[in-house]
Formats: sequence, structure tokens, C-alpha cells
Amino acid sequence: MIRDNSYYYAVGLMSGTSMDGIDAALIRIRLRPLKLRLHTFQTYPYGNALQSRVLAAAEGQATTTAELAALHDDLGEVFAQAVLKLCRKAKVSLGQLAWIGSHGQTVFHSKQHTLQLAEPAIIAQKTGVKTVADFRPADMAAGGLGAPLTPYFNYHYFRQPRQAVLFQNIGGIGNVTYIPAGQHPDQVIAFDTGPGNMVMDGVMRALSGGSQHYDKGGDLAAQGNVHEELLKNWLTDGFIKQRPPKACGREQYGAAFVSDILKQAKAHKLTEADLLATVTALTAESIAGNCRRFIFKQNKLPAEMIVGGGGCKNKTLMKILAVALPELNVVSADERGLNSDAAEAIAFAFLAGETLAGRPNNLSSVTGAKRSCVLGKIVY
Repeated sequence: MIRDNSYYYAVGLMSGTSMDGIDAALIRIRLRPLKLRLHTFQTYPYGNALQSRVLAAAEGQATTTAELAALHDDLGEVFAQAVLKLCRKAKVSLGQLAWIGSHGQTVFHSKQHTLQLAEPAIIAQKTGVKTVADFRPADMAAGGLGAPLTPYFNYHYFRQPRQAVLFQNIGGIGNVTYIPAGQHPDQVIAFDTGPGNMVMDGVMRALSGGSQHYDKGGDLAAQGNVHEELLKNWLTDGFIKQRPPKACGREQYGAAFVSDILKQAKAHKLTEADLLATVTALTAESIAGNCRRFIFKQNKLPAEMIVGGGGCKNKTLMKILAVALPELNVVSADERGLNSDAAEAIAFAFLAGETLAGRPNNLSSVTGAKRSCVLGKIVY
């Protein structure tokens, strides 16, 4: 039985829309009131062969049920190995872990259907640790989008009694959480803002022939100039302008979207640096536009935007974001005590603890679900 006032070791596992590996976070946590400390964090790359299989499934390439089943099990194995390696690194025994929270690897997500791979039974059997996984379907069964889910954690971690908080995660996809000062969780505003790193990374892979997976530090983008006409056109994208609740993924901003961008860039004779500068601005401006339209108009302006995820390591992106939102102080999650790389893995460790405590852990006001519900499937 999980007790609110007790401390536990737990592991959170997350692989996002970048699909390049597993973020594994070992934390020491008390659920109520929430207090946690990151003990050890590590990212374990998939390797080229496994990543290619994951990307093929996610991009809707022709496959077989046998391959999907094998991929589900193979991912379960590497997720389990991530826990084993992390505990060895941390010098914490598996017997000390109270639970594992595994988001799995999303290979498909729409309003109607979702599929996360990485068999949790394999994780539980290989580690001997109770595992909670497959968080999205319960929310969707209640009429929600099944995303975003991390705002529930953001609310409990960041909320302030007298000050509004704005947290922007920039993973493969961007998602924002606005937490009014001292308010109930049902008053949280959160939604996906559009592309995060996904389009920038896709362009970088295409330009480098696959040898570079991202624009490190935004260095190449920093050498270019934004093509304002193309940027203005891309910002008319239907999802970016859509009202919340909303969630997106590789279905919107994957290979097809990147391919179209590359064609337009070629037609306009953009240099590689100018193209990277423009897609970096697309991420920043889509975030800023969404915040202005759907948060700032109706709510008290926060003092700052806290940015988490890999995007906060992109100096050019952070600089453009700060220029796009001059009314806010734009800071990284690291500057506010949360490891920006580990944030989502930590969130799913916390969500799993709430599941085991039997508490509803979706925000129905965020996902559009008809009711609050307990997310996840428990595997012993």
C-alpha cells in the first residue's frame, strides 16, 4: 500500500516523439504533499536499428502484426534494461524500488486511438518491480484526448499560492501548462502548442544525410536569417491556430510535414542556415502565439516562462522565444530546480505513484475528458 507521508524510491521511463532513446529517472518521492529529489538520471539511446524500426512504425510505413508484436516486446526489453543499468549506476538495489512508471513509446496517437509500445509485463518480470504503464487509454475512454498528461505533475510541482506559473515543455512536441495562483487543478490550462524539436530535428537529419540528429545548441540556426514569408505561411498551420483542448504528434509534424518544408525551402533557395533559423522561429512563434491567444487574453500574466525539455538547451530557440515574449522572463527548468532533461520521466514516476494510491491523475479540463479517472495499467 502506498502511503502519502512515506518516502519511496521510484523510476520513471519516458521516450518521446524524438524516438531516439529512453530517459530514465530514479527519484526519491513523497506523494502528499509532493516532495521529490532526483537521485540519478540517464538517457539510454535506442541504437540505429531499433530507432529505425520505431520510426517506421510511427511514420505509418508498411509493416506486419508480427513486426509490431516483436517491436512491442523488444522495446519492453530495452526499457527493462534501462532500469537495471540505472539502478547499477545509482547503487540502488531493485528491491529498494517501490514502483516503475513507464510511459512507453508512442507510435500512434489521434483523437480516437492511441498506441504505446514497450510491454510492461517484460519490464515487471525482468526487474521484479511493480510497473504502471499505458496511461493514455483511460482518459480517452472517458472522452478525452489522452494528452497532454504531464500538466497534472506540473500543477503539483510548480503551483504557487500567490503567483501564476507558466511551464513550457519543448520535447519533440511543444506543450504549455498555465497554473493560476493558488487555484484548483481544474483551473489549469494546458495543451500542445505545435512543433517542439521535431521539425528542427527532422530538417537537420535531412540536411546532414542522417549524420546529425539535431542542431546542437542551435548553432547552425544562429548563423542564418529567418525567411519571414515562409514563417508567416507555416504559422497558418491548422493545428497551431486550433483552440484547446488539443494534442498533436508525429502524425502532424513528422516526415510528411518536414518533406513539404524542405520542398518550399528549395523553391525559395534558402541556405541551410536560413532554413534552420526559420524552422527554429516556427517553434518559438507557435509557442508565443498560442500563449497570447489562449492564455494571456483571459488570465493574469505570469512573471516568467519556465522552459523544460531538450529545447531549452537550444540557445537560438530560447533567444527567439525571449524576443517573441518580451513581457516574460524566459528561464530554463534547471534554473528553477527541475532537471530539464529528466522532467517528463519524473512526471511519469509521479503519475504512477498516484495510480497506485488510487487517485485520479488526469486533468479532465485539459484533455477534454468527461470525468477524472485513474490512469495506467498496473503489472505485478
